[in-house]
Amino acid sequence: METRTQKSTLSVDHYDNRPIYCRMLGHELTFQYCRLTGDGHFCRRIFDCWHNKIDIFGYITSFFSADEIREVLQPPAPKIHTLLNLIEKSGGKG
Repeated sequence: METRTQKSTLSVDHYDNRPIYCRMLGHELTFQYCRLTGDGHFCRRIFDCWHNKIDIFGYITSFFSADEIREVLQPPAPKIHTLLNLIEKSGGKG
């Protein structure tokens, strides 16, 4: 594992080609996907997956603001809220 002192010389894409098995998606992908998911934020599980491979805390705090980190780490909305929002958007037609 790389140490925190090494992070100061890293670029944001330094780890992008490192592979890892994603337990959430069920297949291998690279750090780049974890760092920049479809919504433009890092994956909320990045700490769990990468903690024993790189200094993920040092990396995230170097390249993301405290507000971005808080936003990503907020618990997701319950699935029922998501379903109700989707039904509402569709006009309630079934």
